[in-house]
Amino acid sequence: VLPPLVFWFLKHRRGLHAINAETAGSVRERLYFEALARIDFPLPPISVQQRLVARIDAVAAKIAEAKRLREETTEQATRLLVSMA
Repeated sequence: VLPPLVFWFLKHRRGLHAINAETAGSVRERLYFEALARIDFPLPPISVQQRLVARIDAVAAKIAEAKRLREETTEQATRLLVSMA
């Protein structure tokens, strides 16, 4: 299994739900290996995993770039408003 695929799965709504189900009732929410091993994880062939990771990484990069551009635009708009005052 490709570690980035496990990472993305666990950060996804379905993975977070599974983590919550496995850590319910504990004082501190820690995901020990035994609990992680009980989580159902779809495990496609490695070639499919590689394609999924590549696609998720590409989309994540686009999201990060969009966030950066939004922050940059907000900063520029703020500077423009200050200079007009």
